[in-house]
Amino acid sequence: MKRTWTALLLALLLPQLGCSDVAYGPTIEMATDRYYLGDGVPGATIEGKMPIRNIGNQPLHVTDIQTSCECAFVRPQAPFVVQPGESLNLSFGVALEREHQEAKVRFLLQTNDTEHPTVTFFASAVVLPFVRITPASISFGNIHPGRTELSRQFTIFKRDGTAFSTSELDTFLVSAADRRVIVRRDDASPGQFHVSLASDVPNGIFDSEIHVCMAG
Repeated sequence: MKRTWTALLLALLLPQLGCSDVAYGPTIEMATDRYYLGDGVPGATIEGKMPIRNIGNQPLHVTDIQTSCECAFVRPQAPFVVQPGESLNLSFGVALEREHQEAKVRFLLQTNDTEHPTVTFFASAVVLPFVRITPASISFGNIHPGRTELSRQFTIFKRDGTAFSTSELDTFLVSAADRRVIVRRDDASPGQFHVSLASDVPNGIFDSEIHVCMAG
């Protein structure tokens, strides 16, 4: 009789122990913790969307969202609720700044999910140069000191290949890292600059950078 009752008890319990696809309580699910926004020029704002799904059986409360940079934003702003079995598209974006070659922002979500009370994902983007400079490097070759009459040229274009206007060029600061490299703007040819050397350039290999930046 004891064995019979044990078998009967197991038969009654087994259906209740079956697996379920629905998690108990509020449970957050995100497709990825890395999101690539693409690329853009300085000053542009690029956006993306990240679906947030509640695979639990109770309402998911997102109580706070923090970002690692003031250049980032998110919509909707917390707090908000995602009902069981439903999803919400979280829109977010990053304002690209000129001093960054790559923008990477961390988004931290605070939730009432007891298993994952804090969820983090990262958004990244590549900041493209605002200008194109041709050629990218200049060589004077093998010369004797004092050859101040020698000159080389480079040209600044917009990223799409079009020329800057004179007023736009006035906002650029173009200078050499070494005072013995002389850079002069050619007002007759918008965007073109002439590079020459001072008389006191030393013997041997001589290298210097030329910096191009926008004022303000």
